[in-house]
Amino acid sequence: MAKKPLNRKKLLKEPDEFITTMGRLIQFGTRYQRQLTCGVIALFVVLAAVSGYRYYQHTTNRSAFGMLSKANSAYVEQLQDGAKDPLKAYEKVKSDYEALLDNHGSTPAAQIGRVIYANIGFRAGQYDQALKLYQTALGDTQGTSFYSPMIRANLGKALLAKEDLAGARTQFEQAAQGAPAPLAAESLFNAAIIAQAQDKSDEAADMFEKIVTEYPDSAYAPLAKEAAKG
Repeated sequence: MAKKPLNRKKLLKEPDEFITTMGRLIQFGTRYQRQLTCGVIALFVVLAAVSGYRYYQHTTNRSAFGMLSKANSAYVEQLQDGAKDPLKAYEKVKSDYEALLDNHGSTPAAQIGRVIYANIGFRAGQYDQALKLYQTALGDTQGTSFYSPMIRANLGKALLAKEDLAGARTQFEQAAQGAPAPLAAESLFNAAIIAQAQDKSDEAADMFEKIVTEYPDSAYAPLAKEAAKG
């Protein structure tokens, strides 16, 4: 039986769309108190900033957060200026993020910046670099059950962009374990679509059924029902 074509348009979305809110998120990291509305990865950024705040009063960490704020502001400015080419925007801020990681790589600000920089690189088609950054970010979390699924979901998308279906599926399946419901449903759906492309229809069907039964309120529940029919 021929393998079903993989609908990469369904899967290869940009990592969670939070770049335009980063200015406010970095202010949270530097002021440590602000109301924010953000997506799943944005929540990771906020919580990472909170967990790292006890180090913030040190000069090095204050400097690192300042560099992160500068780099993010530059990127947001590129977006606000109507930059149509993600690669050009990436090139504009590359040196700022590289300086942060080179000079303050172990600080909370750099850990936050590493994920942001990976997402920016992903949008610009710099998939190899994004992969390395996400993999390092996983090490930063040290297996923390709350943070890891968020990074793994984006790592899965980067692997998918590199056409590593097996690796992407593994990351999506691991991301679905213990993740917040919206991320779990999305990751499980992505893994199921890949399973279909691998001609593993029974495994895909099981994942689609799990989405429908365990995440019935998810936006992916109706998609899972429809995908299961095909």
